[in-house]
Amino acid sequence: MRVQNWESKLSNYIEECRNKKFSWDSNNCGQFVLEWEKTLMGKTKFPEFYKKYKSLKELKEKLKECGFKSWITLFNKRLTRINTKLAQRGDLVTLRSKNSFCMGICIGRNCAFLGDEKLEFVSIDHIQYAWRWF
Repeated sequence: MRVQNWESKLSNYIEECRNKKFSWDSNNCGQFVLEWEKTLMGKTKFPEFYKKYKSLKELKEKLKECGFKSWITLFNKRLTRINTKLAQRGDLVTLRSKNSFCMGICIGRNCAFLGDEKLEFVSIDHIQYAWRWF
């Protein structure tokens, strides 16, 4: 169940993150979406990952320790995967980037992702996977 006023909380969260750049130790895409999940739902379905890693190596070790090959397999297990064309504001989305996936948040026709210097907005037409938080 989403918290009250979740749409305004989404707008505020996107504005708060707008000028934050990607950093493995403090602001990576996993933490970006899990922080949104906590704001949206009031809790996380991923407590063993929430603020628990500070590098790609640590993330991969944590995923393996928990029995998952990737974020994708983890999300498929704990969330409801949906057709990307059905993604709505607030949903979790992924985008292929080089040799991995980046997690982001659907904000309508575009999706927000952490970029090198600030948030980047990508058309929903380029999304590979999407999930509902509930």
